[in-house]
Amino acid sequence: MDALGLLYERHDGLAKAAVSRLAPEIPIAEIEELVQDVFLALSSTAKRFPQSAGLRPWLYGIAANKARLWRRKTWLRRRLLEQHHGVGVGLALRTNASPADRAEFRETISQALSSLPQSQREVLLLHAAEGFKGEEIARILGIRHKTVRTRLHRARKKLLSEMRACDVSETLKRERR
Repeated sequence: MDALGLLYERHDGLAKAAVSRLAPEIPIAEIEELVQDVFLALSSTAKRFPQSAGLRPWLYGIAANKARLWRRKTWLRRRLLEQHHGVGVGLALRTNASPADRAEFRETISQALSSLPQSQREVLLLHAAEGFKGEEIARILGIRHKTVRTRLHRARKKLLSEMRACDVSETLKRERR
């Protein structure tokens, strides 16, 4: 348990970032619980730990799996909240007050990211936000390296398209005022 505590102290930020980026709709209160589950899973999967892969990709893979599992378990509840009660979910709930332009930009990014299929969003965030290389992402997600490159290409293309569409619509709104 002492070793697990040391790992938690050193790497809890990585696990929190992974969970919150891969499933931005997770409430802040639940992120900490999921992160604790990630570290508890370390002890049960330690025998299968690939020493050559490194701790960081392995830990991130466990966090990604926990985030996916949470999304599968709660999708109906989240959908009902959005449709029937008008309760929004996602990054917009967790942004702090900041200048209007920065908030608008974050919202645009969030909307564009949420428009991506989950498989593309995972690969893009692992690469762009977490700095993993293609081979590491392939190990984390259990897919081929070529699949990583294909998903990354498609994610970038769609994200740019979404961002351009948002830019055009925002420009039109400002011109009407």
